Amino acid sequence: MAKIELEAPEGVDLSKVDVNKLFSTFLKSRISGQARDQAVRKATKQLIDAHKPEYQRYLDAGMPK
Repeated sequence: MAKIELEAPEGVDLSKVDVNKLFSTFLKSRISGQARDQAVRKATKQLIDAHKPEYQRYLDAGMPK
């Protein structure tokens, strides 16, 4: 495992345990965010495919002339 040094802002006292908790929280958020984004993309594609004519009509109406 690589060793990393961090400089905390003045007045912030972080222990190794605090840094590990913060990094763990960051990773969990990142992973769940990626899964959510992938699910949203898949659902959007399914909706577009299921309602292609209506989607095309809205797209055409929104495009600049």
